Amino acid sequence: MKNYIALSLEIAIALVLFASAEIVMSSFGLTFDLTPEKIYSLSLKAKEALRTVNEDLKITVFVKREGEQGKIRSLLELYTRENHHVKYDLVNLDRNPGQAKKYDVHSYYTTVLEYKGKIVKTGYPWETNISPALARLLDIWESLLYFSAGSEENNFFEETGSEHGFDFARLRLEREGYGLRPFLLKEAASIPEDLRVLIISGPRKDFTEDALNTLRQLIDLGRTIILLLDPVPLPNLEKFLEGYGITLPRRVVADNQGHAQGWDEWTVIVPFINKQHPMASGLTLPAVFPLCRPVNLTVPEDKRSTPLLGTSDTSWAVTEDAKPGDKISSFNSGVDSSDMKGPITVGVVREIVSPQDKISKIAVLGNSKFVDNSYIKLLGNGDLFLNTIQWAIDESTISLREKGFYGRAFNLSAGQFRNLQLLCIFLPIMTLLLGCIIALLKRHRR
Repeated sequence: MKNYIALSLEIAIALVLFASAEIVMSSFGLTFDLTPEKIYSLSLKAKEALRTVNEDLKITVFVKREGEQGKIRSLLELYTRENHHVKYDLVNLDRNPGQAKKYDVHSYYTTVLEYKGKIVKTGYPWETNISPALARLLDIWESLLYFSAGSEENNFFEETGSEHGFDFARLRLEREGYGLRPFLLKEAASIPEDLRVLIISGPRKDFTEDALNTLRQLIDLGRTIILLLDPVPLPNLEKFLEGYGITLPRRVVADNQGHAQGWDEWTVIVPFINKQHPMASGLTLPAVFPLCRPVNLTVPEDKRSTPLLGTSDTSWAVTEDAKPGDKISSFNSGVDSSDMKGPITVGVVREIVSPQDKISKIAVLGNSKFVDNSYIKLLGNGDLFLNTIQWAIDESTISLREKGFYGRAFNLSAGQFRNLQLLCIFLPIMTLLLGCIIALLKRHRR
């Protein structure tokens, strides 16, 4: 009896302590975020951005169900506590079509930020979505990245929400503190002083001479150019890069190693072939390139000029006449075949000393779609993209990153996948046979 009384007193004391702690924390606004991604805590960048807000800033979230408003409200309260100018509103999307039309919102949990007449939209109201949108709204960035325009490049600025858009890539860059700016190469009257890095992503139209002259100026000034190029004929740009020791054979790389994951031979698994390069720092997973082209160096390899990414020895490259969907299941070793046997280099980097004794960096990867919405979360694609950006700005800042909300992925070769299939088939059979043998032995003993 005494033990039960003592246990009851201990439980009562514990409940009182917990209740007291909850009251004290609520009174002083103290909270603890125990989620691995810290999605209910404000980052230092967000707090610094909020200090610059001196007029009303409204955050509107279009929700679906009333029951989910509690956890969203608890996060938005952090913004209001940090700055009294911040106001928020939770709006039921189905019941308020007028407000949805006002902000051109069509999906649940879209978050809209409004400040001084400017509006920025983002996705689910996590801190990792709201804070980058806030930085975009206030135009506060640690570094700026310029994206070339005018040659039908990939659009990193349009919020498409489609699997072939670049919404996730833009959000990841913004979370890292980068601001994105377009740069029309062929009409550039001058080079912006803050243009340190130019990204050319997936152009489908060849560059004019004016655009190429702008690229030459950038290299002479010691700026960095990152080119993500798909198997599209670009004669002027190809000739321009040849002058800097980089060639782009008009071929498409194929590999059946991805069949285990359900990919066709045009989706190529690409590991690092130079593990010592800073861009490969901390990366253990390969990248996945859908429809990629070879990229080669014509200058001697050294620390400043080196192949970076390459395919496996089971890969091969076919001529540009081959089209996606063609049945090309394996390398053609015939005498009349034009196939190129792997491994094949699909990514190189170069550092060039300009006439003004300034070092300019050039990185050329044979694919641009590896960072679209459907591919950026696969294997090492996202980290490869961010490491390339950090190498362009300051390679000493390259570091490992958390995987965020999308979990961890792993890659199986075709041989490993077959072995796993055999194991899944034979292990249950062997277990059943072993059980039968044990049962027969027991019956025989009886």
